[in-house]
Amino acid sequence: MSIASKPRRTKGTYSFRNFDQCWYSSITGKYLPLRDAAGNKIKGKNNEPAAKKAWHLLSLQVGLGQSGQTAPATVGEIVDAYLDDIKKRVAPTTYEKNKTQILGFLKYVGDTKPANSTTKSDLKDFLDSRPWGNNECNRAADTVVAAFFNAVNRELIAKNPLARFERKPRVARVTFISDKQEEVIMTVAQKMKSPLDNLIRFMILTGARPDEASRICAMHCEDSEVGVQVVLHEHKTARHTGQPRIIRCNKEASEMIRMLIKQHPEGPLFRSKTGQGWTEYSREGAMRRLRRRIEKEYGKGFLTYGPKREQIVLYSCRHTFAKRAILGGLSLEQVAALMDNSPAICQAHYANIASCGNELWSKLLSLSN
Repeated sequence: MSIASKPRRTKGTYSFRNFDQCWYSSITGKYLPLRDAAGNKIKGKNNEPAAKKAWHLLSLQVGLGQSGQTAPATVGEIVDAYLDDIKKRVAPTTYEKNKTQILGFLKYVGDTKPANSTTKSDLKDFLDSRPWGNNECNRAADTVVAAFFNAVNRELIAKNPLARFERKPRVARVTFISDKQEEVIMTVAQKMKSPLDNLIRFMILTGARPDEASRICAMHCEDSEVGVQVVLHEHKTARHTGQPRIIRCNKEASEMIRMLIKQHPEGPLFRSKTGQGWTEYSREGAMRRLRRRIEKEYGKGFLTYGPKREQIVLYSCRHTFAKRAILGGLSLEQVAALMDNSPAICQAHYANIASCGNELWSKLLSLSN
């Protein structure tokens, strides 16, 4: 659905920005905040009379009056328009993540920078300044480029200067949690009284994605003599497969689900310290706090994997489930079905584990003969 276009704002007019809840004017082509007699920004949407008065004074000062010349859009305007647009049509968690990324870019280039003079080098330099991996950089780039395309649709700019921005190569970070690391994670989380321990343990036992586990409610759970089965109709691959995501629980995971259903018959089963369901940001924040505490007690780098010392993250729980399932005798195809993955992805991520497991199994059989 196309976005209804808005006429370009003319030089000298004033407008309210949701970005910082202040009034601005585009005097001389720059997006300037309107200020009261004390020099403070005029805040609040209800303060339009004060904003109009300040606009008249500022217009007289620069000698523009009410000229109808067109002012070039700034990056600040584009960001404001984009955030205003997506807030109406995306999930709150997606909105907050996109907002964080694009406000970072805005702070880097400056909100008064003319949008048509923004270059791909600006975006590249911004991404290079962030402590992010390739995948996170690509997500931020997608957000910024989308904001400029939104500005084109609204006729704020004639064309997108960031179109066809070259993304960084995607990197699959496959890390595993050792038995010792898991034991320490559980122990320290319980000391901190962090409910993250239940979430981590459940993901290791089932291979559920962090957002899937966070979404589980009592109504998604089907109990039987065999165990609990979780059925989610909204999940990562729903659009591609058209099938529900089925998470099969073993005995321990089933008992955990039953206990949580008694505690929370309504709403999400896995909850943060505040009693609210886990969000991406609350999960990441809790994991950072847990990592700091563990590194304080067990040394920096304890929660890392492999010779490159890659960080253990919540998604490592899912990879750990796959590793243990393969070493336990399941085929890559069976693991793919349990994890809602394609066999090709499992082959790319876990083929070395499967070959290692088969070799160990053959040696074990030869020893028993």
